[in-house]
Amino acid sequence: MPELLKYQWVVHRLEDSRELRELIINLTAGIRRLIIALWIGAQRLALERSGDDGLRLEDIKEAGAYYLAPVRPAVEALKSGDPKLMSKYEDLFRVDDEFWFQFWAR
Repeated sequence: MPELLKYQWVVHRLEDSRELRELIINLTAGIRRLIIALWIGAQRLALERSGDDGLRLEDIKEAGAYYLAPVRPAVEALKSGDPKLMSKYEDLFRVDDEFWFQFWAR
């Protein structure tokens, strides 16, 4: 979080808080690429808003609803931990490195 908070292009910056961290994890399941996309989207929304130069939690919620909408089902499946739901998104599974090690060792 400290590194992420350095990248705010607004005058009134968000401070680190439990609420902010929980919101980001809830919207991204902790996937770094999604966290960055969410952060950039929220910054964009804040900068486009006229009359206020501040980043708000509402900007992050709106960015999640808009910019992350295409991946929302996969994020929810990942957060559920349900193998049946996750099976719809094969790229959510960890790669079995041991399988490939054994495969190439033969």
